[in-house]
Amino acid sequence: MTSFLSAYRNFIDVSTKEGLTLLSNATDKFDCPLKGDDRINLRTGGHDYQKLKDTLLRCSQRFGYQHLLNNVPTTRVVTSAVQAIVANPSAVPPVLAASAVPESVSFVNQIKVLDVYSDKLLDIAHKNASLIWGDLSFTDQNPKEIEELAQANGDLTPTGRLTASGKKVIQQRILSKILAHQTLALLTDEARQVIEQQSDLYTWKDPTGVEDDEMDGLTIVALIVRRLRPHHKVDMYAEIGKAKKLTVAQFDNDIHLFFDAMKTIKLQIDQKDSMAYTDDAFVRDLFIQLKDETLPMDFKHEFTSLERRWQMDKEIVTPQSLMDDAGTYYTNLVGSGSWKLESSKHAQIIALTTQLSELKTELHSLSKNNKTKDLDEKTPSGDKKYGNFEAWRLTKVNNNVEFNMVEKDGKKFYWCDQHQYPGCETKGMYVFHKPAEHDSWKARRDFHDRRRGKKNSPPNTTLASASQPASASTVSTNVSKASTANASKLSLAKSLQEALTTTAGLSVDQFQKIWQNCCDASGN
Repeated sequence: MTSFLSAYRNFIDVSTKEGLTLLSNATDKFDCPLKGDDRINLRTGGHDYQKLKDTLLRCSQRFGYQHLLNNVPTTRVVTSAVQAIVANPSAVPPVLAASAVPESVSFVNQIKVLDVYSDKLLDIAHKNASLIWGDLSFTDQNPKEIEELAQANGDLTPTGRLTASGKKVIQQRILSKILAHQTLALLTDEARQVIEQQSDLYTWKDPTGVEDDEMDGLTIVALIVRRLRPHHKVDMYAEIGKAKKLTVAQFDNDIHLFFDAMKTIKLQIDQKDSMAYTDDAFVRDLFIQLKDETLPMDFKHEFTSLERRWQMDKEIVTPQSLMDDAGTYYTNLVGSGSWKLESSKHAQIIALTTQLSELKTELHSLSKNNKTKDLDEKTPSGDKKYGNFEAWRLTKVNNNVEFNMVEKDGKKFYWCDQHQYPGCETKGMYVFHKPAEHDSWKARRDFHDRRRGKKNSPPNTTLASASQPASASTVSTNVSKASTANASKLSLAKSLQEALTTTAGLSVDQFQKIWQNCCDASGN
């Protein structure tokens, strides 16, 4: 049959300029659709298999070798010859004449090599190669010698011209050659070298040595698929696992896109084993996603009710009917502006946990700032700090000045051996008072501590705040800062209480308990 859609589906006469051009464009001048790192690299477990399959199917439609991939016989059936029957009217019952039936050979049980897995795929490819290049024995022919066309086989006329059968053989060989060239072109350089090291498996030679060696395309495909594709059961159950992990949220809550992805996976599974992922199992997985707590309430209620009726055999639900109903419902809700998502309980818990974490951080910050702000204001700028304490104050400078005095930012500091910074082995530090004035300084500090209600000041507070006596204005400033911190704390408590009682439905008592725990944990 002549094709008007693709020249490659018709007989290609390579003795003509047009035929040579067609062959050259499909082999030597083939523009590979995969470029650079996008080519097939034979990595197991990646996306190379699907990429190989998609690309070969697209190319096969253009270059006419689709049947080589999709109609691959796996069984050879021989029907024995039946002798002619001579008529015998006098026999009881009478015997009617019948013509002789010659022996016939057919090839059945076709497979699509890119859709199925078989550990015998290479053997199947070798048997099919014998039908194209060899002696039609449907065996793994060795040596792999190209069978010459002959008049005895019905390939040539008495004048040496190709018969219809001969043209079919030549066309099959040309398409196999094109498939081989294009498949190798899809591979990276390293992957191609790996396949070419096995060239004896797919190379057919002219027994006379006159013609060039030829490559069988199907055998090359089988070598690559065997490397990339796992056993169909492993692959199939992996696909089922993918289907069960798909969620509507992954598709931006677009029901149609979710269904498209699910149908694609279901189709791939059915091609391997139609009973592995039944329609009922598929419907159950669809219902799970259609009842997701983030979807609009009306939508969830509709399909929760439908699921119950289906489970009680009061409603017939098929995958297609469910997807049609849900898709229509979704489209109408979006069109009317009613497709509004709900906040899931999980999302609320995450939000509340985040708020509580931020609350603890803020309370800790308020407490820390309240205790160290005085020290920060007295810290000379531009120096490396030891926490909130300048590290330079712990290193004595032997400068032959009285009490090793140093001047920083216009302030004089004296070395006093009666101080020791916590965790530091060296005794002494730079302070504002001279060593002889230490006792009077300590008395003033203790007096002010008692007035502020402090019985035992932490060592780091004592050292970090070693300074001149606090004046009345300093005490007033401290009271003002404490009031500001308390006001900030109160404002924070009110904001969080409103959020928790409104969004999460907590009672005031429950909030107070949470708030107190946060305050205790942060030291406030």
